[in-house]
Order: sequence, then C-alpha cells, then structure tokens
Amino acid sequence: MRKKVIGISVGLIFVAGVLYLVFFSYEKGEQLYGFPIPKSAEVTNQWSGFAEFDWAPASEEDGLPFYYKWQIEWNGWKEVSREGSLTTYEKDNHQINVISQTDYLSVFKEN
Repeated sequence: MRKKVIGISVGLIFVAGVLYLVFFSYEKGEQLYGFPIPKSAEVTNQWSGFAEFDWAPASEEDGLPFYYKWQIEWNGWKEVSREGSLTTYEKDNHQINVISQTDYLSVFKEN
C-alpha cells in the first residue's frame, strides 16, 4: 500500500511540473501580438516589436525546448518556416520571428 501511495505522489508531482512548464511559466508579449514569452527569460534589450532575452533553455543546436513549442502551439501559433536558428510563426495574419541560440532568445515582429 505504501509503494502505491509513493508512486501516486511521484506521478502527481511530475504531472504538476509538466503543467506548470506548459501552461503557467509564460506570459503574452503585448507588443508581439500576444506571442508567449518565457517568464524565466531575462530581458536584455527591448523596443517596440522586438525583445532579446538571456534564457538558459534556448539552444541553437537543439532549437526551442519542446515545452515552449507546446505553449506556442497551444496559443494558436503555427510554424511557417525555419532557417537555421530562425523560426517564423503565424497567427491571424501576424508573423513573429524567433531566434534561438545558446542561452539567447530573440522574438520580433515580421516587417
């Protein structure tokens, strides 16, 4: 019985962690058409329609983390192109470009 309780507890903690990563660790960028921005990312540069961040999960080799991609898709954004570390997303005829490099993330509107 005790092993069952421990197993259920570990499972619930895992599910809670995944839910947090997918649903609660992002905010909508107001100047970026509501594109989700990681709350844990530290802003290093920002102006109208453009933001740069220090963000440890970002990687040029592996791209965006899967849980960030889930959040982007969950918010209705569709990937329309990818070239190197640049990925372009579209929603409601608005395009957002995302560059993911080692510990660096930039998000900006398509001109």
